[in-house]
Amino acid sequence: MRVPMHAYRRFGALAQHLRPRSPQRALAQQAAAAADADTEVAQELSVADYEAAGFDVLRQETIVEMASEATLLRHRATGAEIMSVVNDDENKSFSALFKTPPKDSTGIAHILEHSVLCGSRDYPLKEPFVELLKSSQQTFLNAMTYPDRTVYPVASCNLADFYNLVDVYLNAVFFPRAAEDPLVLAQEGWHYEPAEGEGEGPLRMSGVVYNEMKGVYSDPDSVMMNVAIQALSPDNTYGVDSGGDPAVIPQLTFDHFRDTWAEWCECPAPPNTHPLCSDSPRPGLADHPSNSRFWFAGNDPPAERLRIINKYLSEFDARPIDTEIAFQQPMMQPQVVRKGYEVGQEEEGEEPDSQGRAMVLVSWMLHTSDGGRLDPESSLAFEVLNSALMGTPAAPLRKALDDSNLGSQVIGGGLDDDLLQPFFMIGMKGVAEEDEAMQSVQQVVLDVLAH
Repeated sequence: MRVPMHAYRRFGALAQHLRPRSPQRALAQQAAAAADADTEVAQELSVADYEAAGFDVLRQETIVEMASEATLLRHRATGAEIMSVVNDDENKSFSALFKTPPKDSTGIAHILEHSVLCGSRDYPLKEPFVELLKSSQQTFLNAMTYPDRTVYPVASCNLADFYNLVDVYLNAVFFPRAAEDPLVLAQEGWHYEPAEGEGEGPLRMSGVVYNEMKGVYSDPDSVMMNVAIQALSPDNTYGVDSGGDPAVIPQLTFDHFRDTWAEWCECPAPPNTHPLCSDSPRPGLADHPSNSRFWFAGNDPPAERLRIINKYLSEFDARPIDTEIAFQQPMMQPQVVRKGYEVGQEEEGEEPDSQGRAMVLVSWMLHTSDGGRLDPESSLAFEVLNSALMGTPAAPLRKALDDSNLGSQVIGGGLDDDLLQPFFMIGMKGVAEEDEAMQSVQQVVLDVLAH
């Protein structure tokens, strides 16, 4: 099972051509030449081409297994990194990634993910992606909030449609109207509304993210995973819920929402003379290039990639942004965490079955002896070991739990290395609520691992 992530999908694209904004002449010419060549694989650029465009080449490599040429770039002015992969895949893909480690469970990273897709400087519509659904030829369009980062991926086989999608996403993440419009927070985060129709009467709390997370918190499996992850990392950002706890989300005010953006945007020029200090929405924590990574892949011209991305990056300067995540130090003793969950009304009158309703999860944080990150060789070894233990129904750990008859289903999924420090979780659901039964699940796991 993967780490729970909170994704909010928007679909659409522009039915218009991009408006060039002072592209570098050399890049524009190279892009046009590559497009006119009508070759199956886009023409790769030289190191000199990248450097002339304002990018330093950090690494270039031919990936034989994928028939691809990969180039890792750093934008000289902002420090933003771009991975540019050129191959013959007509399904062109792009992604913008920002480090967004939250400090509380108000769901600010999740709400920001939603909110930036609610109109921007050049596309000031209330729901631009919903409106553009009809015209897009996208093959993938999404936005996802992980516990420590936010990702905005798009893909399309149509070149013009792909460029439109990329432009809309870049405009959204760098210049959202949400930073200046409290109604966006109210819509996407939380607000009060009449409980029954219009007029006077009791009020209820609502909001896109608020309602979404109420659903997450009503699912025992999701709650179990959240509790386990937070228990393993009580001292860093993974100890809170990036998606938002419904009990905590209403603590998020618009001032905090807006200041989260503004504190990461210090303009060196006098007020109203720098592009970022104009009346346009201001960038913030989640959307400054110094806090970003970008991905391009496919058969589109790499020169055009640079032109599009540089159109936005050129409006920024480098900023010192502290989004580093502290390593969770090892715990000296095993910890036991218990949490109850609500039973549905249809189950209240039922007699508990023979296996019960409890869930048990045995979890470890994986790190070096001093609490540091695993080296690549050790990480690969854990992946191989995880596959051997959990990869098939006949794998020893999974089979031992299935054969134990202590529960109805194996849960946890084993190794997960999506976060700063990987962890290993395994257990069962449908376990009897007695301590003896829950300890028996743990003992089965420990016995297999010991041998």
